Parts: sequence; structure tokens; C-alpha cells
Amino acid sequence: MSSGTVILGRGTAITTINATGGSIINQSQTGTITAATLARQATMTHEGSTPFTTLNVDKRSSVFYAGSGTITTLNLTGTLDLSTGSGAVTITNANLYDGATIRDPLGRLTFTNPPRCVRCSVDDLTLDFGQNRTIQIGS
Repeated sequence: MSSGTVILGRGTAITTINATGGSIINQSQTGTITAATLARQATMTHEGSTPFTTLNVDKRSSVFYAGSGTITTLNLTGTLDLSTGSGAVTITNANLYDGATIRDPLGRLTFTNPPRCVRCSVDDLTLDFGQNRTIQIGS
């Protein structure tokens, strides 16, 4: 996908998403998304509970995670925004690169393993985990 808007409805079972632009609204509740890659200026609003095996979010791309569920591996140089929605989100392995942004002011996010700052320092990241939370960042 390179432009436009695609809506993946509640009954949709999808395994791979590749977007270099445009907007995706994912309401899927079934299956597992094996790989989702957003590049250039793609956006995705995740409203469902479909788990992600791998979620790659490149610079200038954003995922607005209003749904719930699990991300096994997150590779992030863009933005992961959990500021809307109410469900719990678990990330097993997170690789954060220079320029990565995570917004979780509501405290919905749990990391199974500490997120890793890859080829960067914590100063290169924008992190909002809400008040009174401590998150360990590895290298």
C-alpha cells in the first residue's frame, strides 16, 4: 500500500501488512499478523486485538494503538502511540532506534523484557510512560 485508506474489518484475517504511505485502520480480531511494516509516512490505527509477531515502524510512520493485545517483537524508529484506548498491551521484545517515540500516558503498556536502545542512547528517544512509572531500558 502506498496511499489511500484501507479498513481491515473485525472478521478480517491478515498475515502481512506492508505500507509505504496512506492509512490503515485495523479492526481485526482474528488470526495473527506475522509482519507489519510501516515506512515513509504510513499510519495505522490498531483497534482490534489481533496479536503482532513483528511490528516494524520506520521514521515518519506512526501506529496509534487503541486496541489491545501482544506484540512479540517491536522494531521502532517511528511512533507508537497508546494514548487512546483502554486495553492492556504487552510487548515481549522492543528494539528502539534513534528517533523512536512511545506515548503511553495511561500506563497500558507492559514490557516482558526491558526495551533495548539499539545504536542510540535514551536521550535519542521520546518516551512518555505516564506518572510514577519506572521502565528499565537496556542496550
